[in-house]
Amino acid sequence: MPENEENGATPAPAPQGQVAINLGAQGMTISIVPQTLNLSIGEEGMNQMVTQWLAAHPALMDELIRQRVAQKKTELAIITDIRGSKLH
Repeated sequence: MPENEENGATPAPAPQGQVAINLGAQGMTISIVPQTLNLSIGEEGMNQMVTQWLAAHPALMDELIRQRVAQKKTELAIITDIRGSKLH
């Protein structure tokens, strides 16, 4: 048991760090402070991580596909509507 706990004193809390994650088209950068540490993951590494993640989570992959199909159906309906209005 640490000495200051034996004396009834409360130990000082450990300093808290902060983590910042920045996602971009080229990849991801993770910064950890107060201990300066920057980790950059390029597009190729990011693609590999996402591919492996989605392979391990097929329900998420299915949901993303459903969302994309719904978006494309909406776009097709708009295009079809515009073409139909031009014919009349």
